Amino acid sequence: MEDAPPIEEMSVPIGDGAINQAIGLPEKIEIDIFSGMDRLEEPEDFDLWLRNTTRLLKSAGLDKLVDIHIPRPEVQNEGSKRWLLYSKLVQHYLSENIADGLLADIASRGKSIKLADEFVDEAKRAFQNPGIYADLDGVASICSIQLSNHKTAQEFVWGFREHFKRLWDLKIGIPPYVAICKLINQLDTMETKFVVASTIADLHRRAETMNLWTDFGQVDFHVVSFNIIQRLEAEMEDHDRPRLRTPLLESVGNKLDFESVDKELQNFKALLDQSAVKVPDVEQPVRELKRFTNADRKHFPKAGVNRAAYAQHLRDTLGELENKDCAYCGQKFHTAAKCFYLNPSSRPKHWRPDPRIWVFMYGVVGEEETTLAKKLIASPTESNKVVTPPERKPRGNQIESNKVVTPPENKPRESLTGKKKVQTATMKKLEESPPQNIKMEPIAVKKLEASPPGNNKVEPITVNKLEESPPGNKQVTVNMPAKNQSGLAEIQTALKPKGATTKEATGGKSSIESLTNCDTDSPFVGSAFDTSNSFTASKCDWLVLKGPGHHICADMTAMTEYYEYGPNDIPFEWTWNARGKRSEAHAVGKGKAKISLLCEDRATIMKLFVDCYYCPDSRFSLLFIEKAEKDLLLKYNEETKALHDKENDMKIVGYTVNEHGLSFLGTLDSTIKEVNLMDMD
Repeated sequence: MEDAPPIEEMSVPIGDGAINQAIGLPEKIEIDIFSGMDRLEEPEDFDLWLRNTTRLLKSAGLDKLVDIHIPRPEVQNEGSKRWLLYSKLVQHYLSENIADGLLADIASRGKSIKLADEFVDEAKRAFQNPGIYADLDGVASICSIQLSNHKTAQEFVWGFREHFKRLWDLKIGIPPYVAICKLINQLDTMETKFVVASTIADLHRRAETMNLWTDFGQVDFHVVSFNIIQRLEAEMEDHDRPRLRTPLLESVGNKLDFESVDKELQNFKALLDQSAVKVPDVEQPVRELKRFTNADRKHFPKAGVNRAAYAQHLRDTLGELENKDCAYCGQKFHTAAKCFYLNPSSRPKHWRPDPRIWVFMYGVVGEEETTLAKKLIASPTESNKVVTPPERKPRGNQIESNKVVTPPENKPRESLTGKKKVQTATMKKLEESPPQNIKMEPIAVKKLEASPPGNNKVEPITVNKLEESPPGNKQVTVNMPAKNQSGLAEIQTALKPKGATTKEATGGKSSIESLTNCDTDSPFVGSAFDTSNSFTASKCDWLVLKGPGHHICADMTAMTEYYEYGPNDIPFEWTWNARGKRSEAHAVGKGKAKISLLCEDRATIMKLFVDCYYCPDSRFSLLFIEKAEKDLLLKYNEETKALHDKENDMKIVGYTVNEHGLSFLGTLDSTIKEVNLMDMD
């Protein structure tokens, strides 16, 4: 058992009379009594938790140990050792029944806590609202600081700043703008008129960009008050200097009349010009706080690496290291497998991460993604490079219209690994003829047969072979909808050489297959559509929805501008309730995505730049019509399923495709999948 702490270490009165914390303590304590103590998880439940805990301790005669207003016993007292042991024991069980995040809030106040009464007092200061009476006492104490009680104005401002800082640390509800008004009111004397005028001009400039009553914070108070000190030190003792007659701030609550002050400042500057007095520079440089970027954060993943797979890889590799400290964050008493930075589900509500360390936000990863992450981490490819965003365009003009696609030079395309793709016999034949002579003929698409829901079938569309014709007159057959269909059905470009079957031309997959086997109970987040399906909805497909929601992009390759969320950012979450099931999508960043809309003539592409959130766990991308009408000035016609540009005489810039009860945008990425003749983007 440890000896009692010396008297100078104790922060509460030491009692020598009949009343102290050691009186009435039991000779023995039943440890089982602490098993009935409630656990505090939320700061809002602190008052109820403290009431129940005090009642439990009172039943065992230990309630005096948590009351800081009851004096402690003398060190030489006979019961001091027992009191010290009991107080430390109660403090231990109190901390055991409080969540880790709340304990961090108590420890962040910076005070050394050894005994139970100190622990409860610091918890009250951390979680209890001081109340209106404490706020009024704080305002009264601010008003009690007078300039006449100090030798110089500089000493008065320094003392005022320190007193306000102490009240702010105690969470006393004094608005910083009220405090700065009180400070200016005290300085409104004949000797400091010039300083007051400069400070009011500074507040006038701040009022143009912020609401002083709500946005003027503690940092602004310290900056303005420090500028006042510098102006007081720089002011020359010249009694002939013209003085500005500023109206006194009669009450703390009155707002400054900036218009009248501005007029008097103009007159004051004119007097200064006449007297040839040099006006000191009232603009003081403000030191900007360092903002951590992604490159500054430790363990930040490279571009193109799946975040969930990367976090799982770190948990598996770093968690196996035998070390007392965490191999990821460097903290003690845990491993990387249980680190808060890599496990979102185990974090307490009020956990505060280090901004210099990367934090994994959301997601659960599978085996395939884990393998992919290991490959990307071990050997990054060119896809990990950051794409330079294009030049941003003004609002309402994000659509590039009347852009006719021209075929590029017939050069073999290369993949990211540098290996040349194998050209099919069809593409070799097309290279023999000039690209401008290739024609595209439409073929009607059969409608879905009338059958009960869930049994709809899509009949395969016959694909015409390439006919032998002189060079320059070869034709490419494209499956396109008939004019009498509502909207524009999804098209499929399918090419095959002479004598080849449909499956041979498409790599062993049929051109069009049924969608009836797809999981449609939760169509937005979850398992993807059948990947062997040419109509497969993937992350590059854009689903059109009604409503004013935020646009969501699930395809990272479509992002032209991207900002990854940091540990201090609040990520965007999207939920959807469909057919009795709840789906969620969590954003890991935001930016601007490009959508290539394919028009009716099949030769014109409209590029649409959309402000959206990046949600990798969403099945495909989402475009909300009401938000598109406001941001992109687009109009959607439900009868024709067409998108119109309101700024360009309601010109049709795109269509939607109805597939399995869902409406998708007819885009270049989603409609031409099997064979790409040219780089149309």
